[in-house]
Amino acid sequence: AMVAFAAKTARIIWAMLVKGETYRDRASAPAAA
Repeated sequence: AMVAFAAKTARIIWAMLVKGETYRDRASAPAAA
């Protein structure tokens, strides 16, 4: 159970990091252009 919980938490954190990077790229692209 602990392993599954840790894996789920890691996925959520990873997803947040990926989305954050994606938003940064989308936000900086129009600004650079």
